[in-house]
Amino acid sequence: MDPTQRTSTRVAGFTLLEIMVALAVIAVAFVALLGLRNRDIVLHGEARAVIAATALAQQRMADATIGGFPDLGTSEGRFDDAHARFTWRQEASPTGLFSTDLVREVRVTVAWGDPSRNERVDLVSYVFQRPKTGGGA
Repeated sequence: MDPTQRTSTRVAGFTLLEIMVALAVIAVAFVALLGLRNRDIVLHGEARAVIAATALAQQRMADATIGGFPDLGTSEGRFDDAHARFTWRQEASPTGLFSTDLVREVRVTVAWGDPSRNERVDLVSYVFQRPKTGGGA
């Protein structure tokens, strides 16, 4: 055999370096996917809290406005055991646009969690007093 002739005896397959690079890429991808999944769980919990708070605020607003013309003032409290982490605040105030005897602004705030994170839902409604009908002659 002539020493100037070289024969190629390359075997088809992956080198150890190629396998290690592929495993590193897969590991980085898995870590990124795991982080996204954790973030998804947190966002799902936050969305559930906003939906529950909105429903509770609508319930409080209905209680405040269906009964008639609300009295001026502020009241607050907590919901029942099933929603114990939520607090509510209801405020009825004059609008400044009309006479206090005709229109009231009713604001219901439902809050939960850390107050510094501003986790709350606010609903505002305007309640008009029905005109008094007199017994005309």
